[in-house]
Amino acid sequence: MPSFFALCAGIGLDLILGDPIGWPHIVLGYGKLIAFLERAFRRLFPKTPKGELLAGGLLVILVCAAGYIAGALALYLAGLAGAWLRFLVETALVWQCLSIKSLKAASLKVYRALGQNLEAARAAVGEIVGRDTDQLDEAGVVRAAVETVAENTCDGAVSPLLYLALGSAPLGMLYKAAST
Repeated sequence: MPSFFALCAGIGLDLILGDPIGWPHIVLGYGKLIAFLERAFRRLFPKTPKGELLAGGLLVILVCAAGYIAGALALYLAGLAGAWLRFLVETALVWQCLSIKSLKAASLKVYRALGQNLEAARAAVGEIVGRDTDQLDEAGVVRAAVETVAENTCDGAVSPLLYLALGSAPLGMLYKAAST
């Protein structure tokens, strides 16, 4: 049962390494693919509600298909070279689907900053939320941090683990594509 062991190894890698800054990540790749397709579809489809709905639907289908196919193809090709390479590739793909350590580190940064001063806490929470944090009081900083940790626990841990357990790396990559 190599998928189980790759799942465990990928979780271990995420808990040890997290998402090192400057390393390639599948979410960045999905973001670039989405930006490319969006530009192309804005030129190809009419600027009407129906045209935009069709373009958006097609974009979702293509990005999700790309995630699944890339994962399945990587595992297939690695499997042709041997079981160990397949295991290593699957482990790396599982690791890419998770963000447990990085979420913990970001939330602890906010927690520690709250013990220093409000400006440091605002800056720390501003790194993990998509809203203006300049006017937040201490309770607002805490609320923003808790909300983003809750959302990102679902997006970066619980949901990917479910999809990885159900369908290995290809399904985990499809989830990450849809989530992105």
